[in-house]
Amino acid sequence: MGSAAVYFLPHVPKCAGSTIINHMRLHRDQVVIITEKSQRHSVDISERSTLENVRFFAGHYLPRTAVKIFLGQEIREIGLLRDPVGYFQSLYAFNIRTSARRDRAMTMDFDFWYRCHRKNPISHFLLSRYFRMPAVQELLMSQNQTLDFLSRQLDRFWFVGSYRHCNLLLDALSEEFQIGHAVEDKNVSRDNFVLSRRRRDMIRDDNRLDQALYEIWADRCWRGGNVARSAVGLSSWNRKMVDEASVCVARIERHLIA
Repeated sequence: MGSAAVYFLPHVPKCAGSTIINHMRLHRDQVVIITEKSQRHSVDISERSTLENVRFFAGHYLPRTAVKIFLGQEIREIGLLRDPVGYFQSLYAFNIRTSARRDRAMTMDFDFWYRCHRKNPISHFLLSRYFRMPAVQELLMSQNQTLDFLSRQLDRFWFVGSYRHCNLLLDALSEEFQIGHAVEDKNVSRDNFVLSRRRRDMIRDDNRLDQALYEIWADRCWRGGNVARSAVGLSSWNRKMVDEASVCVARIERHLIA
């Protein structure tokens, strides 16, 4: 394999991942997309020779353990995040649109639909899909412990920020891969669905972990950029934070990164 950097993008739903992936597919011989759960193990066990020209990995089921295939190469991890209100609003509108296209119009009102979904879905997605944290370990961690763990990981990412910074990321990737800069947005909601203030407040309160994660990391962008030091609903985070979670978190990190 060459010395060129390899990119990893865990595709968190409703965070502009589709826009990035569709743009990168213009460079098909250097892109691997993991969209199904059954595919993620194939990356873990792939021979280095079969991935000789691959420089960009992405997908809903992309496992971080695949970085071990590229020992000796620079790994550039990318994280795109979204606030919980925007996430649930966009996902609900997306479900309505897709169900209509399948001749199965969704009649479920938002409140009932929302109650059917896991709280803090973005944090859970990163823990379970990308970092492959066992469910029992995730359940044993408090929200502050989880925020500490995720923040330690995101601190190492090459790029992490709000989905609103998608174009900034695309410009850098386009230059790196020598791809045109014209981009077609994907999964952008055209619906006039607006949440009431009561619902927005309820979602923020129910999803304090995701809200805190977003507030801290939304505007960091490139590695070494500034991060917010406090977030609504959870205690502030900093790089030297030590609390009752430190021993547990350190053990989990060694297991996931080894």
